[in-house]
Amino acid sequence: MLAKNKKFRNTSISLDGGTFEGCEFENCELTFSGYMPVQLTDCTFGQNIQWTFSGPASTTVSFMKALYAMGATEIIENAIEQIRGKSPKSGAVLH
Repeated sequence: MLAKNKKFRNTSISLDGGTFEGCEFENCELTFSGYMPVQLTDCTFGQNIQWTFSGPASTTVSFMKALYAMGATEIIENAIEQIRGKSPKSGAVLH
């Protein structure tokens, strides 16, 4: 899906393989499966956005939750720091 400057309201959208530029989302369920990349550029997310992870993306999130629960908190915290654009202190590096 290629969407430019589109307003999405009250709908469910599969993000995989999509390019969204300057779009607005409100009261939407956004699903990312991780089968294909997604591009979100200059998009805004209003009220009542539900993010759903399925397929490989869900498996990754579940794995990270399990690592965190078993005490490997530094790995997950470092991943979050990288997401924020900071250098990891040690441990895992996202590629």
